Amino acid sequence: MSGKIGDEGQLALMDAMVFFVAAIAVSGVLVSSVETSPSSEGNSQPGVNVDEALAVILHSSLGSDIEVLVGGENVTLSRNDAIVDCLLLEAHAIAEGDDVAGFVRLNLMVMDIMTTIFMPYLEPSFRLLDTSGRIPIVLVSIPSEWPDVQLAYAAGAKISDASGGEFLVQLRSVPVSPAHL
Repeated sequence: MSGKIGDEGQLALMDAMVFFVAAIAVSGVLVSSVETSPSSEGNSQPGVNVDEALAVILHSSLGSDIEVLVGGENVTLSRNDAIVDCLLLEAHAIAEGDDVAGFVRLNLMVMDIMTTIFMPYLEPSFRLLDTSGRIPIVLVSIPSEWPDVQLAYAAGAKISDASGGEFLVQLRSVPVSPAHL
């Protein structure tokens, strides 16, 4: 043996590489077509479990530094900050009288994450509510109005901190009508 690959060896190697690439492509198609089965609570939809999606969103980091307006001063949120911590900061600030406009970049980041998690035929939305009192108060709602629909998949998570604030994050996805696709 001389250590060089002959024409037949190169051809066999190319055939193996083509087969490998084709196998990867077929596997990708099969994996993307797998759907989760609905849970017993009925809050799952094809391809996304809303409870899991909410957990992923809350425990994700921002990914880039942003500034928000808290008490009239700019506060920098680090790209490593968890979204749940940023939402707690927003909830406290708004509950104390700050304007939701100071948190527009944060809320847009949350919406971007939601739209990447959900399938294109699902329209996500979220709310942040203050549940400290007897009646929950909506602090943030994106979009601002949640239309009354017959079919929606939703999940909620209570978030709180050491200062005693109790808040609820609601996530909802609504199937988009085929006319809007």
